[in-house]
Amino acid sequence: MVALIRSLVNASWDILKALFFRPGADTNENRRRVFLGVSLLVVVPVLVGFGLEDILAGRSLAAVLDVLAATFLVACVVLLRRVPKGLNVFRAGVGFMSAFLLYFMWVGDNGGSSILWLFSLPPATLFLLGKREGLLWVGGGFAVILAMLFFPEWTGAQAFDRHTAVRFAFSYLVVGVISYALESLRDYYDRSLVAEHNRLKKALAEVNTLSGLLPICCECKQIRDDRGYWSKIESYISAHSDAEFSHGICPDCAHKLYPDIFPEPTSRHREDLWPRHL
Repeated sequence: MVALIRSLVNASWDILKALFFRPGADTNENRRRVFLGVSLLVVVPVLVGFGLEDILAGRSLAAVLDVLAATFLVACVVLLRRVPKGLNVFRAGVGFMSAFLLYFMWVGDNGGSSILWLFSLPPATLFLLGKREGLLWVGGGFAVILAMLFFPEWTGAQAFDRHTAVRFAFSYLVVGVISYALESLRDYYDRSLVAEHNRLKKALAEVNTLSGLLPICCECKQIRDDRGYWSKIESYISAHSDAEFSHGICPDCAHKLYPDIFPEPTSRHREDLWPRHL
């Protein structure tokens, strides 16, 4: 059962990638494309269902608006697959849905219960447009909501009782603050991951490694490079890696060169008999 669910999730993800991923686009762009695509694929059937309900209830204007909204969102999905940058499509989608939901709040559709859909705007707006531009959109929408809630006589909006207006305003503000905090954290960690990736990529580019067969002289131990020149082994390794050499002398050579000073070593592992700086 678990394997079946996993295979279905993987298949769904592959379909979403094929539909909305843009080759060459950055991670945020593709993430937002998939988010908008999934959201619209969920919202469009819901709007069609609401339209059918409105037709049966005799609310022809609401039914037309529902169908119009579903058509617009389908057009956004189609357009999203054709444009290299999806920012303007994101803006159009956010702007249309904001106006759509604010209109139903203004007319008081379904006894005012339509205002509950407004809670979906802050997280979706901040995710699609980023924390800076998204904050402007959410702040502007919140100002319009406050005007309709507390000044219905000026805006001509459906009047709500003071208790409902105050609670909804504070609830919307809490949702907006939490959404902004989550988007800020996501942006911070995303930037940190990108910076770490670039740091590791730079470090990897600076690493020089030696591999393969090195032609070395059996007598003098010089190494032949790719151009056919012979170099001392320490020069070759220094040029092709980050290793550096400090010259010393081994016990065998020390006894060979200075037999009066250094006795013949009895074991190569008795390093305590020989100074490390030699």
